[in-house]
Amino acid sequence: MQVREQTTVFIGDNTYLITALEATYGLDVLNQVQKMALTGDSPSSAFVKEVIMKSVTVNNLQMNEKLFNTHFSKKYKEMFELFEKIIAFNFGEEDGPNQDSGISD
Repeated sequence: MQVREQTTVFIGDNTYLITALEATYGLDVLNQVQKMALTGDSPSSAFVKEVIMKSVTVNNLQMNEKLFNTHFSKKYKEMFELFEKIIAFNFGEEDGPNQDSGISD
């Protein structure tokens, strides 16, 4: 059994373990991010939440709806930084659309 690749990132006082997206879901995410890059749109809150919840643990806790909402309350910059790191990890710094994804700091 193969395990998907993982990386650890530190943002603020938190440790996030990012697990590579499953291939089919990753294609959907890539398509959505590329569309945003072309149109200049920002990601919807539902899209950001879904991507984070499907690929991250925070401080060794599995992300769920309640944890997401309490953990990221008033931490929107941290949330978007994490989202950008997930995109960069899954699609690569040079090959991926993370720099022009319509996300601004």
